[in-house]
Amino acid sequence: MKPFSLFLLLFAFLLFGFQSTDSGDVCNAKELRLKCKPMLAPFAYDSSKIMHIHFGPKNQRREVEVPLFFGEKYRLVFTSVSLQQPVIVEIYKKDYTHEKRELLFTSKDENGKDFSFEPPRGMKVFVDYLIPAAQDPSNTTEGCVAFLLGYK
Repeated sequence: MKPFSLFLLLFAFLLFGFQSTDSGDVCNAKELRLKCKPMLAPFAYDSSKIMHIHFGPKNQRREVEVPLFFGEKYRLVFTSVSLQQPVIVEIYKKDYTHEKRELLFTSKDENGKDFSFEPPRGMKVFVDYLIPAAQDPSNTTEGCVAFLLGYK
């Protein structure tokens, strides 16, 4: 496969795979994007991901890979909707299978819901959602966390 074709295939995958579709009454993806876009300013909107959260009997980890390009500054904005318990957002340089991965950000100690940085080179970051077990296992609840990516 030619390098240009490979680039187009990768771009199409990222474009369509990173966008979220509207589903369910709890999390309206279109409304959440419109609500969160002002928090990106002065960064331009690039993409979003709506993570549907279902609290179950066990703790859960869900991870999203986000490619970032050299020479750009990024802002990542997170907001939660209808969550009965807090979900911790962590951002790493490597995925959860690496023992010595470097933590770039955690929402555990932050008051705000956005994070801005300029990567030292083209890289991937991994956004982890740490979902605690349901406080009442007989009454599992659901909600969502919206994630918007902006660049400058």
